[in-house]
Amino acid sequence: MIRRCLTLICLALLLPLSLASCQKEKSTQAEVIAPKSETLTIITPHSQQIRDAFEVGFSNWYRENRGGYVTIDWIVRGTPQCVQYIEDIFNGSAGPAVAKTPDLMFGGGITDHEELARKDRSARVDLSEAMTDIPAEVRGLPTRHPDMRWFATGLSSFGIVYNDDMCRQRGIDPPTTWADLGDPRFRGWLAIADPSLSGSHRQAMMLVLESEGWNEGWGTLLRALANTRALALGSNDVLRQIESGILLAGFAVNFDGLALAHATDGKIRYINPPNATAVSPDVSSVLRCASNARLASDFLRYCLSTDGQLAWGAKSEEHNAYGPTLYHYPIDPKIYTEFAGKLAVAENPYEVDFGISADRVERGQQYVPALIPLVDAACGENHVLLQQAWEAVVDAGMPQDALAELTKAPMDEAEAIEAGKKLESAGPEEAARTREEWSTMFRDRYEHVLEMVNGQKAPSSL
Repeated sequence: MIRRCLTLICLALLLPLSLASCQKEKSTQAEVIAPKSETLTIITPHSQQIRDAFEVGFSNWYRENRGGYVTIDWIVRGTPQCVQYIEDIFNGSAGPAVAKTPDLMFGGGITDHEELARKDRSARVDLSEAMTDIPAEVRGLPTRHPDMRWFATGLSSFGIVYNDDMCRQRGIDPPTTWADLGDPRFRGWLAIADPSLSGSHRQAMMLVLESEGWNEGWGTLLRALANTRALALGSNDVLRQIESGILLAGFAVNFDGLALAHATDGKIRYINPPNATAVSPDVSSVLRCASNARLASDFLRYCLSTDGQLAWGAKSEEHNAYGPTLYHYPIDPKIYTEFAGKLAVAENPYEVDFGISADRVERGQQYVPALIPLVDAACGENHVLLQQAWEAVVDAGMPQDALAELTKAPMDEAEAIEAGKKLESAGPEEAARTREEWSTMFRDRYEHVLEMVNGQKAPSSL
């Protein structure tokens, strides 16, 4: 009896230890089955193909290098809208459409990320170890912010995408230069996005102005705007319209144009206008509003790694990343030698001259504050009147006096840069007043052109 009691007492004492051991074992098993998973929120203008490739690639890289799991929550906007979304977060004016706070802005140009840095919206990040092999400049343009607030992870050029199949069916020679987009043969057949909604089309417009000079370039741009049916809501809309054959040609960033050309077996084609474009850094920034800045920084480390660079530029069959070929220029120069013959892009931007120098690209960036409202004034509510004036000039045989009046620059280059600076610092009422004055200026000009050609004023309802 005493022995039995001692046995029961021992069992009673050992039971909690056994239970604790079981619980610890179950807990360990649970950790193996369900490891820690993190979520990174990224705002980007990039396409679905790019988003998918980098989500899978980063997930694999993070698991191998950090031992954890990560998913990406994407916020997709045009480049200017990405910047505005971030600004709304910081100034407290975010509405119902701004429900998520991004950790990172992935993509866009130097101008966009310089604005974020200037307003202290981006965070300083030490990526010195990841940038070891990347020069401070490419073709004279910086690859990182001096205070490490943004970093270029790839390079892009800007050119023309066109539906070669439909051009030939309609007997229209495909475009080969910026000036071709302003030719009457494309009247009603061009697709161009509103530069306030598309960073790539805004950049292409600046390159037109820089390659041809402000005065001549404005004439080309104005004629191209007159050739459009209406300004599209973004670069993706433009690509869809051209692919379908609804419209024939338009601006594009190289990787979107080349990807579409490949997907359509060459029915769609992309070209860099010879000696009339530039290679520009594709930039990303970790944001100060980030809830997980460490994870956002790791995303940039992946983008700058060999795996990330191959995801950008290698043919799909030549890299381990998920998804199709992305046709992006890698930022790391060693990729071009170590993986020669395996890349989807033909040029090495560290060796090839695309035509427009870095100082001209930087000067072109100064046009942006004035360019967007000028395009809106010329081709917003005045678009129908612009089309009528252009049609009248073409049908009249392109008389030089009327053509010169229609296409002359609204102001000289220095005035445009100064006007843009004033708009940036202007209050809402002053900015609205300036925009209305510019709209009236273009309306009066188009009506004057119609009087010159037809001898009569356009209907006031327009």
